[in-house]
Amino acid sequence: QYRSNSMISERVKELERIGFESKPDEASWWKRLNELEEYKREHGHCNVPRGYKENPQLANWVDFQRRTYRSNKLSSERVK
Repeated sequence: QYRSNSMISERVKELERIGFESKPDEASWWKRLNELEEYKREHGHCNVPRGYKENPQLANWVDFQRRTYRSNKLSSERVK
């Protein structure tokens, strides 16, 4: 069925208006990066312990980023 570009554009605008994330993995990555920056401000380093009870999702994310980095699979735009 044919759909006009204006109809699709209108739907995209409505989704964006309500905060729909078209790339949830990307949004999640940036959220965790912000949490890591906050952790560094509070603790002076980025060595989040694996069993960090205050934010286990951050601990898992940091561990995953390190493993990905070591295997040379972390994209260059995410390595600084």
